[in-house]
Amino acid sequence: MKTQQELPDSAVLAVIIVLILGTLGYFIYGQWQRISQVQHSANGVSAQQVADKMAKEREDFRAVSEGQKKLEDLDKERAAASQVKAGNFEAAAADLK
Repeated sequence: MKTQQELPDSAVLAVIIVLILGTLGYFIYGQWQRISQVQHSANGVSAQQVADKMAKEREDFRAVSEGQKKLEDLDKERAAASQVKAGNFEAAAADLK
């Protein structure tokens, strides 16, 4: 009957180090991809566009808190706006009804 040979400690240590470095590399690469996607999506947006959108959202939330608008109406408006961005004008008109 053969006896099983154990790996030397240095080989086990090398395997552990490779696994740790591989895991770290995987997570770092994933974060790098996310950051580059955010930067790529922000290339076509100006600060004025962001400020205008934030001002519109503040006005909408103020109108909801003061009871001038319903939250459901705002959701319908946003859904219609996203449909218009996608070029689906018929669905946008249906969302506003």
